[in-house]
Amino acid sequence: MPYQQQQQQQQPPGVYQPGAFHRPPPPHASHFMVPQHFYVPPFAYSADVQPYPVYLPPIEQFQNMHLVRPPMQPAWAPPQDQPNLQDDIRNQIEFYFSTNNLCHDTFLRRHMNDQGWVPIDLILGFNRMRAFTGLVDTNYILDAIRDSELLEVQGNNVRRRNDWVEWLLH
Repeated sequence: MPYQQQQQQQQPPGVYQPGAFHRPPPPHASHFMVPQHFYVPPFAYSADVQPYPVYLPPIEQFQNMHLVRPPMQPAWAPPQDQPNLQDDIRNQIEFYFSTNNLCHDTFLRRHMNDQGWVPIDLILGFNRMRAFTGLVDTNYILDAIRDSELLEVQGNNVRRRNDWVEWLLH
């Protein structure tokens, strides 16, 4: 009797024999799976050595298993330390309107209107400000700079408080 046929006869259902290649069970599989064998070259296992059986658990055990997922992170969480965040926002925008920066920043000065106002949306487009816009909305940012001694806010516009006329280019 050929080795493959002999091996098939000795195997009880639901038992995996090393060396045999199995297909996954169909969706309507019964409690025990009957292995579907493929040809294994005779040199892979010696006929003298009997491989030990490995019993597979029934697939039904895993069908109704409940998975526990980690809690989801909220898409937006309010800032934890708001005074520090407001200080960081105010300091960054005050830097943009500082004397040292305005001496070199012709881009910001070109966007000042004839009253020295700059739209907050322009400032929020700056690289450093993008980190804040992911955390808070525009109104929060405007509120953060309302207490500034250097800046003043009107609507959605910002300008230097006292000497804005000195920085106009037109």
